[in-house]
Amino acid sequence: FIPTIKKAYMKPWTEDLLTWSLFVVGGIISFFALEEWSFGLILYPLYIVLAEGLVMVVLLKAYITKNKWTR
Repeated sequence: FIPTIKKAYMKPWTEDLLTWSLFVVGGIISFFALEEWSFGLILYPLYIVLAEGLVMVVLLKAYITKNKWTR
């Protein structure tokens, strides 16, 4: 995920903020789909929310500040 985060930081216009936001929402919803709570089952949804959430935050920051949103 590190190359994706780096690309989102360096060239945010190449990534879609809505798509990454929906990925995060999907990861949050997957927590509610768990019937049994254990470390092994929580690990993947947690990874999705944190990693894709980081990309979403980087894109959101660039969108708000508009510092790198131009080509």
